[in-house]
Amino acid sequence: MDTTVNVVQIIVPAHNAAQTIDACLQPLLGSSHLAPRVLVVDDGSTDDTADRAERCGAAVLRLTGPLGPAAARNAGVAATTAPVILFIDADVVASPEAVERIVTVFDRHPEAAAAFGSYDDRPPARNVVSLFKNLLHHFVHQQADERSASFWAGFGAIRREAFEAVGGFAADRYRRPSIEDIELGARLWRAGRPVVVVRDAQVTHLKRWSLRQLVATDVRQRAYPWSELLVRGEAPGGDLNLRAGDRVAAIAAWMGLAGLVVALTGAWPVGATIAACALATIVILNRRLYAGFARVGGWPFAIAAVALHAGYYLYSSATFGICLLRHAWRGRQIAGSR
Repeated sequence: MDTTVNVVQIIVPAHNAAQTIDACLQPLLGSSHLAPRVLVVDDGSTDDTADRAERCGAAVLRLTGPLGPAAARNAGVAATTAPVILFIDADVVASPEAVERIVTVFDRHPEAAAAFGSYDDRPPARNVVSLFKNLLHHFVHQQADERSASFWAGFGAIRREAFEAVGGFAADRYRRPSIEDIELGARLWRAGRPVVVVRDAQVTHLKRWSLRQLVATDVRQRAYPWSELLVRGEAPGGDLNLRAGDRVAAIAAWMGLAGLVVALTGAWPVGATIAACALATIVILNRRLYAGFARVGGWPFAIAAVALHAGYYLYSSATFGICLLRHAWRGRQIAGSR
């Protein structure tokens, strides 16, 4: 099957994305090949997202919502017929070259059901938290195995046949932005449908993060629902940022925290030694990541990013532990009711 840009449908789910939709659409609509293939699915926006998209020249499907990005993407797929679907988030800027790189991967990998790229290392938001969040995503995807058991809908393509075979996004399960794309990738994995990571298909992320947004999003919309997939056995545990090294680093983060507590309670040499060893473990395990941080943002940023990453390990692993305990408790309740 020919999988050039001429047979791809680009679907952009959008909710109150007026600040970024123009930048997202301009490079796509500026290409004579891509422009007729762009569909914006407006998910009940209360701003002028849909009007802006239409003024840019995109086709717009208006939903009464918000129903969530999973439902918006499903609606977009249902409204089109192209054999390859490419999802692009409304706060992402993708060049025509990046689109071609990710879509034509199906020619090189005819067995692949889906493919996804990554953010680039040049996010416009340069505050420490935004730079950390975007670069973490970039380097994790860049260092990932070419074959993945996940999927990323920020910039990800899928064959229509595979999408329909596994039932599309779980819109009833994920009514807000969450891990609906990861869960879809897990179903592809369970069905034996390969997903390919395309490292040179990189896009620019326009979002500016605050520390509060970062933690709230990571815990509520990422860590907890992803933990649920893991404890239910619906997804593998060794993909992307769930590798063995990340698990060891999470343990080291807790050891470091314990060391700080010990030091503050009076046993300074012992506590400081424990904390220093824990920090050294985290740095060694993530040396390529932190070198990338320093290369892009400089060493002062890299040092701050190490602290943010240690915090990430703490709250993500704590969330997984809580989810695991709740899962075990529910299992005991079900067993006790029999």
